[in-house]
Amino acid sequence: MFCLIYFTDKPQVLEVSPNKSNILSNLQDKSIQQCIDQVGRKNYVNTLDVQDITKIEYPIYPNMALKKVSETEIQVFQITKSVIVEKGYLYNSTKEILESKWIGTYFVSEVESYRYEDFPQRPVDEVKKAIRPASETMIKNYDKVLLQLIESIHKRKTDA
Repeated sequence: MFCLIYFTDKPQVLEVSPNKSNILSNLQDKSIQQCIDQVGRKNYVNTLDVQDITKIEYPIYPNMALKKVSETEIQVFQITKSVIVEKGYLYNSTKEILESKWIGTYFVSEVESYRYEDFPQRPVDEVKKAIRPASETMIKNYDKVLLQLIESIHKRKTDA
């Protein structure tokens, strides 16, 4: 039994599965989807195979980057661009710096001594009850009004 955990300030269990290959593919999909949700599909840059994420050219800033630490761990970073003044009083020479800030980590962990049936069931949607149940006569009257409205629209189109 394996579980997908997302660490930020506190851990969140996102998914539990008995199949490790399934949960590893979801690990990559969820991390990529988080970056796409933040910066958009056009601005997303796949950085899973890159060692130094600050040496990549990003289309916009701030951007999101992924760093694959191991097969079971992917870290999410926010990349921001800062401009600092190096020297000069009248003619400033500036330098651009890329900074990375850790956002969170996706991690796959093995869960032992638990069966899938032992975990709590997902909540079931409650049946919503109407405040005033619609009667058959009300539905027939509503249909009559709709038909009269459609006929009057057709008459106006033919008259015009």
